[in-house]
Amino acid sequence: LIFPKFRQKIYFFLKIIFFKGVYPVERILTSFGDFTVKRTNHQNKKKKKPVWKRQLLRNLQYLKSVEVVHRDIKCENILLDACENVKMTDFGFARVLKSGEKSKTFCGSRAYLAPEIIRAQPYDGYLSDMWSAGIVLYVMTTGMMPYDDKHIKRMLEKQLQHR
Repeated sequence: LIFPKFRQKIYFFLKIIFFKGVYPVERILTSFGDFTVKRTNHQNKKKKKPVWKRQLLRNLQYLKSVEVVHRDIKCENILLDACENVKMTDFGFARVLKSGEKSKTFCGSRAYLAPEIIRAQPYDGYLSDMWSAGIVLYVMTTGMMPYDDKHIKRMLEKQLQHR
């Protein structure tokens, strides 16, 4: 996450050019890093959060319908377009995963890992994505991470205990 003192000031913009036919279509995406803004700030953002949450879950539903697991869902990989619609990025760890198939690859970001990945057990990629999305939703709701990232061993133990 973005360091607290920069949280409300830093944004980055990603310009993506898609080609529709022969004409490029530009999309400007804004960082979703200010998920961590406290609920008491920015009334407009407070009103938008339920919409963003629904859109994130719909994105996951779509990925499942096309048998793709993301495997690195985190706040930094969720962006807003110019109309403030949720867009998922960084599909570097994504893969096609047939229903019922398990994944064994250890990947993702530490603070967002599902317990079975931490235990190095075969895991359902869709359920793992839902765990990570749950952490993103928690951050959107509370403005903070559910697990303290400062003490890695303690954080991983809490994740394993679901606390």
